[in-house]
Amino acid sequence: MRRWQDEIYSAVFENFQRKVVGHYGWIDAYFQGLNNSYVESKEDELGFGIRDENGDSYSKCRAIKRDPHNGSPDPVISEIMNLKRGDKVRFIGVGMPDVQNDNMNKLTGFYVSKIEIIETATEKMSQRAARHKRIHEPAAEQKTPRYVTCRSQHCDGHIEFDCE
Repeated sequence: MRRWQDEIYSAVFENFQRKVVGHYGWIDAYFQGLNNSYVESKEDELGFGIRDENGDSYSKCRAIKRDPHNGSPDPVISEIMNLKRGDKVRFIGVGMPDVQNDNMNKLTGFYVSKIEIIETATEKMSQRAARHKRIHEPAAEQKTPRYVTCRSQHCDGHIEFDCE
């Protein structure tokens, strides 16, 4: 098993393409949706876009649909297909050399071979709603004690007690 070396940011792919070719690493990012615009072959690859923690978008992420060794479906494809927009995920893979898409554009891709869910968009929304509720919910009403003065001849009105 190959060791994943470094965290990569989207800007590195856009600005320093030669440095990421053949480089194994990961990107912690928010899934933005499927996008096959930048795949070399729609039959062999699944394309998708992400937004990294710096807010930079990158739409040239890809995953190979079938294992090149035995031809079986790669499980990462179904995992990616089940992602929802806004899911925070660690995408693990390798930068691949330039390929040419249908528009004749040269590009460097990030080929994802594994994903790890960090936080789903649903979990994030639930946490946000709970936090909002805590902030905006009125404080629990505190009961004020109702004191009564004892009128017996032994106390002569000097003792008070809470009648609740």
